[in-house]
Amino acid sequence: MRSAEETSAINRMLQSHGLGRLEDGAGLMSQLGYMVMDHEHLRSLLIRCEPENRSAMYDSASSQEMEPYLRLAMAQLQGADPGPELETLRRLPLEKRYVWRLASALKWAFADFDSANVKADREMLSAEDQAKVMDLLKHRPVQFCLFLKALLGPEEMKRVMIQAIAAAGKLP
Repeated sequence: MRSAEETSAINRMLQSHGLGRLEDGAGLMSQLGYMVMDHEHLRSLLIRCEPENRSAMYDSASSQEMEPYLRLAMAQLQGADPGPELETLRRLPLEKRYVWRLASALKWAFADFDSANVKADREMLSAEDQAKVMDLLKHRPVQFCLFLKALLGPEEMKRVMIQAIAAAGKLP
């Protein structure tokens, strides 16, 4: 178990590199997955990783679709010319791109969305289960905003989110 001072020091170091905090769990593991250099490096990291986060780290780092993005990140981290990696990304079909993976995951996550079902679950969940659900969701609004900001720019992200909040507020 880490002391509060150790946790704080680790979080400062992570954030100085543009990464999340230890408390972010699988989200942090996904970010760290971009920094994996090879299979042996991944193996050594997985051994040190908290068991509940290993799956997310492995999936993020080992996906075939992520290879061009991992190479781009490595080139940038090493100060190398990212041109060849950017060219590889330019040639990828939309269905192989990172933005497609995220947009498709959202599509399937909300394909059968029904707020009545969510309300029914909300009424039936114990406080402990509600806390678990909220823990899974706590970073998702900000992550979604960051996704839109990177894709559309800050002003368009803000416009889209304000429009969505207004529309959701008018629905039952």
